[in-house]
Amino acid sequence: NDFQIHCTHLFKNIEENVRGTATAEATSIVAEAKREVEAWEAEKIKLSAIQNFEPKIKLDVGGNKFTTSLTTLRRFPDTMIGAMFSGRHALSIDNEGYYFIDRDGTHFRYILNFLRSPETFECDLTGTALKELKNECEYYNLKAMMFPWQPVPAFVCYNSLAQPVKVTQDETGVWSANNNVLKICEPCCTAEYSSNSAAEAANLFSLSDNSGAGFSFGNS
Repeated sequence: NDFQIHCTHLFKNIEENVRGTATAEATSIVAEAKREVEAWEAEKIKLSAIQNFEPKIKLDVGGNKFTTSLTTLRRFPDTMIGAMFSGRHALSIDNEGYYFIDRDGTHFRYILNFLRSPETFECDLTGTALKELKNECEYYNLKAMMFPWQPVPAFVCYNSLAQPVKVTQDETGVWSANNNVLKICEPCCTAEYSSNSAAEAANLFSLSDNSGAGFSFGNS
């Protein structure tokens, strides 16, 4: 009898443990399924937001109004403007159907022209206007594409002693004079030197009359 009682308790404990394990596993499965459903519902919301955009988009950029296509705005998905119209962000729209972007729209047409035809894009702006455009391009993550940086070709200039100095710029933007690292402050061409050794620094200063300046552009 004692053995039967012992076995009964043992089987009961096993049954409870199995039931508890099964319940925990079932709870975990249900929770995982719930998370998947919630993720899918969130994805459907994103997809519906994308589908809400019309093929033709009207923009109000700081009070300047433009009309373009959704395809144009999505040309470069990894840029700010591409992300704006990806459907992942809420954009305010007025009663006339214009999406408002709170940026300076003075030169925005250049940005649209680049997005429409990046291969043939040209910019005729100079001075302050060009700087303003580049600032806006920086915001939209388009500056590197619209204005790719390239090193200036090597040229020869002359110090005040009429000695020729070959000036070069490497791929990182660092300037060198006769293979010695320096920085040229345009447009006055004042040289501010940086060097790894006192000898190199002395050589650079000797080229500029020991004043740290004195370079003037000349024909090579």
